Amino acid sequence: MERRRIKNAVKSAVFVIFLICCAAALIYGHSDPSLDRNPTAAYTVKQTDEESVSVHFIDVGQGNSTLIQCGTVGVLIDAGEREAGDTVCDYLRINGIERLGCVLATHPHSDHIGGLIEVLSSFPVDTVIMPALEEFNTPTTSTYEEFLTTIAKKSIPAVPANPGDEYTFGDCSLEIFGPLSQDEELNNMSVVCRLTAFSSTFMFLADAEKEELSEIENSGAILDCDVLQAGHHGSDTSVLTSFLDKAEPEYVVISCGKNNRYGFPGEKITDYLKGESIESYRTDLLGNIVFTCSKDKMTVTTG
Repeated sequence: MERRRIKNAVKSAVFVIFLICCAAALIYGHSDPSLDRNPTAAYTVKQTDEESVSVHFIDVGQGNSTLIQCGTVGVLIDAGEREAGDTVCDYLRINGIERLGCVLATHPHSDHIGGLIEVLSSFPVDTVIMPALEEFNTPTTSTYEEFLTTIAKKSIPAVPANPGDEYTFGDCSLEIFGPLSQDEELNNMSVVCRLTAFSSTFMFLADAEKEELSEIENSGAILDCDVLQAGHHGSDTSVLTSFLDKAEPEYVVISCGKNNRYGFPGEKITDYLKGESIESYRTDLLGNIVFTCSKDKMTVTTG
């Protein structure tokens, strides 16, 4: 099993390198940074002197965007649709972000990576982390192609999201949990990760559906967290109660658009939260949601 995972990971990484190289060669005529085979060694942001870390769930309408902030250095997870790019860039500037130590593109759907095109074009970015896809599940959408082209044009190092890899920045560490296997359904290729900031923990599920969540649950990964971002904007297809029971979050954040046409969040997640008396925060109702963590406490503000 482990040998097969390693083999699949290498094949996936090679294919993504091929995609990015093609984009650079065809459009810009120069070589691009290839996927680093040892991303953990390649990415450690210098320790800051900040006494707090903030996690911002940015209101980008029907989409996802999350900023992890350590002083003037940020780690950005997704940036909503293409039209949300300016909103995210303005938000980063207002909050004093001067560069992004890391951008995590959870999966190649436009409501997650579309806005990243503007972000990558506007800010210095040290590293991009993204799922390593294979030929059968690599999309040919214009948004994904432009995303890859922007990485190549800006010469930003890109690394595959390998389960077990851990990234450190300031007083934070971010551990990659998934995806654990290749899937034709791109939601199940979502990068699922867990942030530790001082003594507080956050779980980001992106658009992972029950199938991916079940794989992660069965992998033995530590799921407990203080704050959990619901999968797929609170969709019923992403509610795996056994996963949620093991995570035992104190708070759940749902990133979704106001009056969205999908009916997110679904009844399964809202009923679960009520039944378990878990406090929830929704971007469609509250706007931006910010958790601030220090060594001895965590606070939340909205609006």
